[in-house]
Amino acid sequence: MSAPDHDWFPTHLRVTVIRARGLRPKGKNGLNKCYTVIQLGEEKFVTSVKEGTLNPEWKEQCSLQLPLVLDSSDKWVLHLVVKQSNAVTPDKFLGHVFSLCFLFDRWYSLISKPNKAVKNRGQLQLTFQFLRDNMTASSYELSKFCERGKVHHLAF
Repeated sequence: MSAPDHDWFPTHLRVTVIRARGLRPKGKNGLNKCYTVIQLGEEKFVTSVKEGTLNPEWKEQCSLQLPLVLDSSDKWVLHLVVKQSNAVTPDKFLGHVFSLCFLFDRWYSLISKPNKAVKNRGQLQLTFQFLRDNMTASSYELSKFCERGKVHHLAF
């Protein structure tokens, strides 16, 4: 048995915003028209707006390019902000999450802005998957085996 291949280093992070629960009401009738902004470094993605709920469900994903150098800079901080959409006035802040640790599927508590009173702002359910050139780790491993001639036929 040969030693495992250790040259797999992710190039992208796939973030899936599944849903939120228990958001603070900011809209008319005590409900929200909300969306989530996802940012890693300079890259940004915005989910669709979900109307009339405090528990929106998005099930939307994006792939964000990871920095080329592993360091302790802010380039590695994933920042998600949930906002209340408003056509007339600026959008309202509902809560945010900062993460350096990408746990694969869990609920994250939304927090208040710095220097603001701590309030229960609800939670955001997220999943993460590391990719290399648009392949998951398992796809990458399979392609390496195929290159070496170890897999000739797959039966499902």
